[in-house]
Amino acid sequence: MAEDKPSPKPHLYLGTDLTPAQYYAQHPDAYDNPHAAGIARVLVELRLPEVDSVLDLGCGDGLVTKFLRAERAVTCVGVDRAAGMVARYEKETGCAGRVACFDEALPPAELVVSSYALHLATPVEAASMWWRMWETGAAWVAVVTPFKARPADPTHYFGLKRVVQGPWGPDGKTVYGRLYQRRANTDEAV
Repeated sequence: MAEDKPSPKPHLYLGTDLTPAQYYAQHPDAYDNPHAAGIARVLVELRLPEVDSVLDLGCGDGLVTKFLRAERAVTCVGVDRAAGMVARYEKETGCAGRVACFDEALPPAELVVSSYALHLATPVEAASMWWRMWETGAAWVAVVTPFKARPADPTHYFGLKRVVQGPWGPDGKTVYGRLYQRRANTDEAV
């Protein structure tokens, strides 16, 4: 008789029985990124272009928005899957926020910044999100992540312009950043 194998567990978060999306939906006030200083340094090293509008994708508590608005006058909109995080974003930044999932259209922006968010997506969700970022009309996309490789790299829509590796984080992880520029023609050779 074949032994029944247990079905694989979903990705759980912070020692709980919740997925990342469930965790942040239920515990928005508990969010505190220990890599904040490393993320800020990577954002500086990426030399983000001067733009008027930014979409803070996976906005959380607004770390990216607060950093950008301290550096320059810019209009920011935060998007997150968790309504509680969007409420916290709006409270802490004074900027508009919006709840959206991976398959929903995003607001227009010249620059999309996703910090410590896309690595929580499945490869299918990440691929969908790159298409959604293309639809925003953004000329630039910056991704900050704890992982060197990105699933569903967007080379059909965006060309990689700059890669930086930030300082070691408090748990021994390196913070990586990538800056992409929109391709003028999606039929362009990759």
